[in-house]
Amino acid sequence: GHPFSPDTCQGKHVYKTQFKHSMGYITSGKNDDATVRFCGNRISQGKYFIEPTIFAECQPDMKIVREEIFGSVVCVVKFETKDAIHVAHALESSTDGFVSSLFHLAHLWCNDAWQINCANQTEILMPFGGFKQFRIRRELSEHALKSKLVSFK
Repeated sequence: GHPFSPDTCQGKHVYKTQFKHSMGYITSGKNDDATVRFCGNRISQGKYFIEPTIFAECQPDMKIVREEIFGSVVCVVKFETKDAIHVAHALESSTDGFVSSLFHLAHLWCNDAWQINCANQTEILMPFGGFKQFRIRRELSEHALKSKLVSFK
């Protein structure tokens, strides 16, 4: 839709080459037997709109998973907890996939204050915290360094 319209929820690809690039990845995903769970089609002829696309049953070695797609495409890779690190390393070339893996790993490691590609974006006195059954909250004041000194065994 029009970029200044309040009803617009998705913009178009700016250039024809960008549009073809994204459509090429969608075609690649279909050819690699990833399951299209949502859309994956061009919206209208003559314009560069692509429906938001969700692929499921993806494998870490698929092109759509390994490479970053500049478009509204999500690739879902299932894995067991024991395989999490291996899958995260396999996705390192895909920034979005790697960051999503990190957030999943953060959940597995019971830490609720992860920040990636930023530094303390929360209010300095806002408590966050504890691990597992430990309910005492921490804070980001001058004593915050102690919160960074937790070791996992």
